[in-house]
Amino acid sequence: MVLVLFFIFKGVVRLKYALLPLLVSITAIVISQGTMPILNIPMTGITNGFLPILVGLAIEYAAQFQNRYEEERQSNSVDSSISKSTLSTGLAITLAMLTTIIGFTSMYFFQGFQPLLGLDYCFQ
Repeated sequence: MVLVLFFIFKGVVRLKYALLPLLVSITAIVISQGTMPILNIPMTGITNGFLPILVGLAIEYAAQFQNRYEEERQSNSVDSSISKSTLSTGLAITLAMLTTIIGFTSMYFFQGFQPLLGLDYCFQ
């Protein structure tokens, strides 16, 4: 996964930021899986089935924001680029996250709220 992300993003973003989406993904997964025992959520096939979904969503959210930041950074300062990226892409990512939460909410009745926690960690 590291090599794939590196080769995909090296032409789009600065080389030192090419693996940032993977770092966001790993952090979200570690927090999500670490929260499960605290909340007494059992490790089952269903909860483990959400891991690939959370990895994909975390990478997607981070890559979308990072791409927009890089576009804004070409003509603006760092602070201005962050605020413009957050206002434009942040809203789209928030709406995408909310629609995914609505879809995951149906899974709540079968497995609890672990998928919702994981999605929230991906967004942060």
